[in-house]
Amino acid sequence: MENKLYCEYCAAELTEDGRCPDEYCVYNVYIDAIAECDAEIEAEKEREAADE
Repeated sequence: MENKLYCEYCAAELTEDGRCPDEYCVYNVYIDAIAECDAEIEAEKEREAADE
């Protein structure tokens, strides 16, 4: 049996890449913001490592 994941906000079944199929759902905005923050943190770590 396949384990399906659902959106925490609108209960739609998530796509294979973990996004809500409703492109305007707040869940997609949330995961995009998390990804952007993670990228900024990683870039900051790389800058700090280059400065050492």
